[in-house]
Amino acid sequence: VVEIAGLVERCDFDTQVAVATDDGGLRPDMRVAMADGRAIFVDAKTPLGNFIDAFATDDPDQRTALLGQYVKNVVTHINQLGAKNYWRLDAGSPEMVILFLPSDALLQVALDERPDLHEYAAAHSVFLASPSILIPMLRAVQHGWKQAAFAQSARRVAALGSGQDEGVPPLAHRPGDRGEGGGHP
Repeated sequence: VVEIAGLVERCDFDTQVAVATDDGGLRPDMRVAMADGRAIFVDAKTPLGNFIDAFATDDPDQRTALLGQYVKNVVTHINQLGAKNYWRLDAGSPEMVILFLPSDALLQVALDERPDLHEYAAAHSVFLASPSILIPMLRAVQHGWKQAAFAQSARRVAALGSGQDEGVPPLAHRPGDRGEGGGHP
């Protein structure tokens, strides 16, 4: 999913990086670096057991119970994830963590069972994302990197043009320019 969005591992994102904290340690599944030096954290530990079991049974009552338990597990995970405060690992980073659900169906079932789940998660600084949400979100981060590279190139060109880069004289005052006795008549 991350590569589809155009990000490159160990350049734009890192996976499973353990960080020691006062409380012990944290290990987010992914740390996505943004161009401004901040980061977004992604967790991909979706509780899938009950979801899979629900669609393996022919008993509609058991399916309903299993899907209900799946949603309860997602809510429990939201609570645990929000309490981790991953954003403390990078000063100034947005106070949020993305809970990645690896299928649009996983998110849809959870929302069908609990329509206020997005609001509940957001109240815990957790944002739910399926592939169709995470890919465009990461594409926006990748676009930010492109814009930062463009801005850096523009600053370099401006510095070259004004002679403020590595001692290079301004273009208008180089030997051989008009009026300096060489090059052009």
